[in-house]
Amino acid sequence: MNNTLLKSLIRMIRTSLTRFLAVFAIVTIGVAFFTGVAGTSRIMAFSVDRYDDENRLKDITVYSNYGFDEDDIKAVSDLEEIETAEGARFTDAVGVCGKDAWITRIHSFRPDNTINQFILVSGRLPENEHEALAEKGSELEPGFSQGSTVRITLPSGEKNEDLKSDYFVITGTVDTPLYLNEIKENSTLSNQYLRTYLYVSEDSFTTDYYT
Repeated sequence: MNNTLLKSLIRMIRTSLTRFLAVFAIVTIGVAFFTGVAGTSRIMAFSVDRYDDENRLKDITVYSNYGFDEDDIKAVSDLEEIETAEGARFTDAVGVCGKDAWITRIHSFRPDNTINQFILVSGRLPENEHEALAEKGSELEPGFSQGSTVRITLPSGEKNEDLKSDYFVITGTVDTPLYLNEIKENSTLSNQYLRTYLYVSEDSFTTDYYT
């Protein structure tokens, strides 16, 4: 760039300094915004992947209406491609607390579970078949509150025979990698949408098989 052109550019900037600074700021903000948006997806993917790995989120879920026994779990564990396999129980019901009646998935847990580990956010673990952990949730989609009593029933009003108790006292709240989104899957109750979930001890179930 020769001296004449350089002097002309400097003179042009000086005579319209305000406009030059405005354009410079707009370009700078645009570049910063584009850089941030371009990197967001990678950062989010890394964060979610790390969270899932830390809590050992399952890679595959196998369901059965007839159930699995210990021999079935061992047969899956013995497959060359499988690192770890665990059996678990769940049932869907209506959880009623005050004026709220939510479609609720009730999961079993054992203290020695190594897959789908949850994070205890507040309170304590259940100590008997009448206690449960609830979803921490968010302001938009809260779960059952700690200390509340949730009555469990089927949509028909009948007792859920998969559980020993028809009510649970919430002793704590949890986060789990099973439900990263507020939107959950459909339940087994006539395809109704799951609103929230509970964790109860395995001893709270009446069934002797895994689902």
